[in-house]
Amino acid sequence: MNSTIQGRREGDARARLGMELASLKKERAIKMAQTAMLNAAMDRPERTCTSDDISGDLASEYDDGGKWVGAAVRGLALARVIEKTGHAVSARPSRHANEVKLCRVRDDANAAMYMQALRLWLQRNPLPEPAITNSLFPDLEQSQKNTPSLRWA
Repeated sequence: MNSTIQGRREGDARARLGMELASLKKERAIKMAQTAMLNAAMDRPERTCTSDDISGDLASEYDDGGKWVGAAVRGLALARVIEKTGHAVSARPSRHANEVKLCRVRDDANAAMYMQALRLWLQRNPLPEPAITNSLFPDLEQSQKNTPSLRWA
């Protein structure tokens, strides 16, 4: 086989793998964030939560910038699990005391079922171990060291 064709096929395979891993990682981040928000809300008598509830360490910044955080909140709202009730001042230093949405669980039973579905999805869709992807593409190991990851994933 022509080395150019073989190189192109290998490059295409690596690109597909990278896109699939990135997609899965983002989807996992969103579902883990939703689980964290719902856990926090269900622990409070008023059943409220904000995006600050996603991370256990408010002082830390998300390794990947956290651009998916809004999708986590929006997903819960579109599923009618939470609703916006106002605003709160973020306690995250990286947010510079900006406002975040204050949300409330609409229905405890619905939230519990949604959390169960999230946990089930997370169990069934683990991220592959780095050793697996590195055995498929040995020189990806160095590029994965430079890839941002979630601190709490």
